[in-house]
Amino acid sequence: MLRFLRGKKALAGLAIAGGAVLAAVGSATPALGFFSPPLLLQIHVTSPATLVAKGAGAKVTVKFQCAGAKTATVRVKLTERSGNTIAKGSGSALVGCTNRNQNTVVTVTNHSTKPFKVGSALAKGVISGCTPNLKVCGKEVAQRTIKISK
Repeated sequence: MLRFLRGKKALAGLAIAGGAVLAAVGSATPALGFFSPPLLLQIHVTSPATLVAKGAGAKVTVKFQCAGAKTATVRVKLTERSGNTIAKGSGSALVGCTNRNQNTVVTVTNHSTKPFKVGSALAKGVISGCTPNLKVCGKEVAQRTIKISK
C-alpha cells in the first residue's frame, strides 16, 4: 500500500512539472511568432518635435522600418509638463512598408486644456502591422524624452 501511494505522489509531481513546462513554452510562443521572418517592425522617435498652432499640436518625426506587411500604423503620444498640469496628445499615420528605413511626420493633437510649449516631453511611438494573410501581427514600442521647439 505504501508503494502504491509513493507511485501516485511521483505521478502527481510529474504531472505538475509537465504542466509547468507546457505553460512556459505555451506563453512564449506568441513572442517567438512576432520575431519570425514574416514580419519586421522597428520604430524610433526623433528629437526635436516642432510646435504647431501655438501649442495645439506638435509635429513629431518618426524613423521606422517594416517588412512583411503592405501597410503599418504609426502612433505617437506626447506628454509634457505645462505649468502645474500635464499637456497630453496623440496622433497617427498609415505608412507603406518597403523593408527600408523610412521617415514620417506624425501630427500630435493636444487633448488637454494646457498647450504644448517649448521644452522636453515624453514621447511614445508605436508601430503595428500584420502580414497580408493576417497570420502574424505585431507591434513595436519606443519611448524616450524629446525636445519640443518652435
